[in-house]
Amino acid sequence: MMKKLLFVIPTLRMGGAEKALMSLLKCLNPAQVSVDLFLFEHGGILQSEIPAWVQLLPEDPVTRGMTLEFRYYWKDLLRRGKLRAAWRRLWMKLSSDLRQRLRKPQTFEWHRAAPLIAPLPGSYDVAIGFLEGITDFYVIDKTTAAKKIGWVHTDFKNRTLLSEEKEYYGQFDAIATITEACEQSLLQVLGLPAEKLFVIENITIPDEVLRLAEESGPDWSDGRYHLLTVARLEHQKGLDLAFSACRLLRQA
Repeated sequence: MMKKLLFVIPTLRMGGAEKALMSLLKCLNPAQVSVDLFLFEHGGILQSEIPAWVQLLPEDPVTRGMTLEFRYYWKDLLRRGKLRAAWRRLWMKLSSDLRQRLRKPQTFEWHRAAPLIAPLPGSYDVAIGFLEGITDFYVIDKTTAAKKIGWVHTDFKNRTLLSEEKEYYGQFDAIATITEACEQSLLQVLGLPAEKLFVIENITIPDEVLRLAEESGPDWSDGRYHLLTVARLEHQKGLDLAFSACRLLRQA
């Protein structure tokens, strides 16, 4: 029997989780599953990579305005006449800014936004929040599914979660993460039973990597080996290790 799946992610602008989702969708078999995809915002650079058989659900302006960047979407709520949502979003923004200036702990923003966000129509066998945080909370509160799965793409080891966040993650039937280290940090931070957690490494499609390598880039036909890494300049990406490794290669 064909299973009906729902994937939720805020945007397809760009990012590791977004790329991982596109790779996962391309590997699913449309003869075995039907897939709906809900984005808080349409139009990201990766949207063209959605497989043709995947159903992209319509945007909801209030969901977008209550969850994404204030500077982009608050005025959109006003233009659409969503005055209650616009006022709530403004209050959330001012409250967050004030708490930050006073160096007070941040509060759980989802509880403030959720009452104004409509539930997603339809029911599913499995609903999957493909990014930690608000995406996962949305799946718990705003979708109807026999099973619900959260997906965490980061290491929670050095992150302090609010009690409300832990409560939400405890409601999932299962939580996927991308490495064993991330799984161990989730076990430590969330205190959930180990059987609720499992590791699914991000999928890389070799043929697609080779095709993209042929499409663009400088002419490297000089007989030498060339190495390329693409990442944000952040410590967690380990580029300091890449530089050291390249130094060792040159010395070899």
